Amino acid sequence: MRRRIPKRERIRRRRVYLALSGVLVAMLVLLVLLEQREPATRAVSPELPVATAEGPADGVPAPEPGHRAESTGPVEREAPQPEPAPSLTPPPSAKVAIIIDDVGYHGDLDALASGIPFPLTFAVLPGLDSSATSAVRLRDAGCEVMLHLPMEPECYPEKNPGPGALFTFMTHDEIRSTIRENIRSVPGVRGVNNHMGSLFTVREDLLKVVFEELRRHDLYFVDSRTTSSTAAQRVARRHGVPSGRRSVFLDNEDDPAAITTQLEQLFQAAASKRSAIGIGHYREKTLLVLATEVPKLCERYPQVSLVHASEVVH
Repeated sequence: MRRRIPKRERIRRRRVYLALSGVLVAMLVLLVLLEQREPATRAVSPELPVATAEGPADGVPAPEPGHRAESTGPVEREAPQPEPAPSLTPPPSAKVAIIIDDVGYHGDLDALASGIPFPLTFAVLPGLDSSATSAVRLRDAGCEVMLHLPMEPECYPEKNPGPGALFTFMTHDEIRSTIRENIRSVPGVRGVNNHMGSLFTVREDLLKVVFEELRRHDLYFVDSRTTSSTAAQRVARRHGVPSGRRSVFLDNEDDPAAITTQLEQLFQAAASKRSAIGIGHYREKTLLVLATEVPKLCERYPQVSLVHASEVVH
């Protein structure tokens, strides 16, 4: 005979049964929901880029404003993109430097000169009214400053090289002291080039003294080549002074069209010879032509970079 279960026990068991049934139903509902979300979960693969709070991942286009993604299906892997083609423009392989002589006469050109937005080198004459102030203004504007060292020309005294000149009749000590005084008078000089000097630059014995002094001051030298017989660069190299030589005079004619033609020749020379130095004068027309024409030439000759004179001497 079966034992009768008390009423209180039957109630307790019914409650347990109902609780277990509720748990089973909840689990079934959860499984159904997970099954429905599974395709969307597959769309985010660890192998694909994932967007962060800072923006969309690389290679994943951002949605357009107001546009909501419609598909929750799997995302197909994009085909690898080809590498961008290399630039057809070669990097600059040649250098050109432009030296502007005779600074010191006209301080009113300093603002124009210092506003030109590419490298220029300015050669300052010693002992003139504006020499020191122009040198400081140009140096502070990022230009390179040289000493434009006066030397005796063949036609002296008809042509006077001006204050601070070196003459062939000077003693070695006089040459040294004159150079030192000139360097002190022009603040911030990095190098030297000759002003006139067609007679002095053929005298190797005197040039030896000059370059011994320049080496002591760690200055480079650019031969302006006022005579084809010059020995300046040869003697400079013999004494370990970095040196270069003028390739083109830019403004023997004070005419914009002629200056433009000479500038073209300068860039052609740099392109063919790897480096070139042009020399012009501290004149308004020359500076204005430089400001307008040099950027055009840099575009036409992308293999040529414009630099200071110190970067083309060796």
